[in-house]
Parts: sequence; C-alpha cells; structure tokens
Amino acid sequence: MPGKLFNIGLWIAQLLLAAAFGFLKATQPLDQLSQMMTWIPSFPPLFVRMLGGLEVLGALGMVLPSLTRIGPGLTTLAALCFIVLQALAIGLHAWRGETAHTIGLNTGLILLAIFVFWGRRQAYSIAGLAAH
Repeated sequence: MPGKLFNIGLWIAQLLLAAAFGFLKATQPLDQLSQMMTWIPSFPPLFVRMLGGLEVLGALGMVLPSLTRIGPGLTTLAALCFIVLQALAIGLHAWRGETAHTIGLNTGLILLAIFVFWGRRQAYSIAGLAAH
C-alpha cells in the first residue's frame, strides 16, 4: 500500500508540473502574458514563444512516457529539465529584484520536479513497474 500511495503522489506531482509548464507562453498574447510575468517585455517575442514550446514539450514529457510506458526515462529527463529551468528562473527573478513575489512558486516547482526525478528514477520507476 505505501508503494501505491507513493506512485499516486508521483502522478499528482507530474500532473501539477505538466499543468504549471504548459501552454501560456506558447499560446497567450504577449501583452496579456506581460501582465502576469513582468519579465516578458525584456525578451524578444521569439524567445518567449520558443520557451513556451519547450515547456509544452516538457509538460508532455512529464506525463506521456509514464502513461504509455514508452520511453519512461523521458519523464525523468523532463523533470531534470524543469529543475534547471526553475533554477534559471530564480536567477532571472533575483537579477530583476522579483524574488519576493516569485521565490515560493519557483521553489515549490523545483521541489516537485526533484520529487518526480528521484521517484521515477530511483524509488518507483515506470520501467520497474513495467517489469512486474
């Protein structure tokens, strides 16, 4: 039973991360995004859209490989990429003096991504589940 609860916790974390890194930067008008994310006007629109596209791929990588059990290691890779992305986001927000408003969210996302990375790589890997 504890293993099943752990797996459920990992799925919840994966779905939360997929939802957090989704389609906003790839699809929303940049003027609307800049109201939520004050750093948007500081970067070229192509950069923001490319980042959004990468986040969409990461969100898909967070869920689909585990769900289909095809290339389940891609879930751990997506989690690792989200860890790096959030570390860079913390650096950007610190440089802009915005950490008071963003550090909680960024830290929470990093912790979720670390949990998924560790859990799917070590403790409760999808590849291991497929073998049983």
